Amino acid sequence: MSRLPPDVREALLLFGIVRVPWLALLHLTRAILPRGPGTMSSAELDGPSWAQTWFRWDAGWYWRIIHDGFTASNCGSPEGPCQQASISFFPSFPLAVRLLARTGLPVTLASLLFNSVCLVLALWALKRLTRRLLGDETAAVAGWVLLAYPSTVFFSAGYAESLFAASTLWACALIAEGRAWPAASLLALGALSRPHGLVLVAACVLGATLRRQWSRAVILAVVPGVAVAAYIAWQQHAFGDPLAFIHARRAWIAPVPPLMNIRQYWDTASGQLTPLLLLDFSSVGLLAATAAWAFRKLPAEYGLYTLLLLAMPLSQGQVWGLGRAALGAFPVFLLFASLATPPRRGPMLAFGLSWATLMGVFFVNGYPVG
Repeated sequence: MSRLPPDVREALLLFGIVRVPWLALLHLTRAILPRGPGTMSSAELDGPSWAQTWFRWDAGWYWRIIHDGFTASNCGSPEGPCQQASISFFPSFPLAVRLLARTGLPVTLASLLFNSVCLVLALWALKRLTRRLLGDETAAVAGWVLLAYPSTVFFSAGYAESLFAASTLWACALIAEGRAWPAASLLALGALSRPHGLVLVAACVLGATLRRQWSRAVILAVVPGVAVAAYIAWQQHAFGDPLAFIHARRAWIAPVPPLMNIRQYWDTASGQLTPLLLLDFSSVGLLAATAAWAFRKLPAEYGLYTLLLLAMPLSQGQVWGLGRAALGAFPVFLLFASLATPPRRGPMLAFGLSWATLMGVFFVNGYPVG
């Protein structure tokens, strides 16, 4: 381990002394608390029971993709019917886990191992990016901020969040270092991991254009564009609908005015003031504040990216799950790291870890957290 770069050693150390005990603590609560509705899965999961706890809620869709491939619905056709389908979820994460599972690992263990590696890579990239943008002192606490973020549980769950964080943080770190080609390849990976990736590509291309870095803008646009175009072509071949992944989202979003969607969510959840409700609605203000800060302190693409990540769901009245979606808005980690000066550092991290632990306990015991 001594031969590894210092930032890699620090990322591994953080994972070992913070993340591993935290995960163990969450699993200890399973012997104490009653099971929630998320444990009533119809899928027959593999692997040990403690690994199966990480496939809750939407992770079930990834499970189906890994085992059965993608399915589409008729949401793009007026004849319908428009039903929920797995094509709404992007391909990079389930395909990577499927490949790892071919070594003989159960899917649940393959997912947890893959996400752990991606999380270490994300911690490494975050420190590298933060050092370049905000200096060594801020970079020293950046990894702690990521692990103490309230919805950090999704970095270990059977979701694409760790892969997205690793690919996009590395992409931005390499862009800051002037390495456009590898950055563009990682942006392509991010764009095929989460819808946020498409927004980040647009923001990075616009940022390079505003700085008149024409060749960089072209590279950052073309490489992800080719990857996404290939995915669209495959959907046309497989389902006869090149935009099946967009059309299928209609099955999740009610056709009502956005403000009504938000009001309905509030009315449904306000009777029980859960950590989920608090995180979802507080994420609105957090993302707005982060965008404003990023426009002043960071390159233009960081503020634009964060602002778009907030504007897009709000334009549809979608607040449910915004706390999890905010994990993709990595400028939030840069903001908190810059605020975590020595007098504030301890209380901030203690508060974040406490909230993250509560969210994690909810998740592994089958209670909704986004």
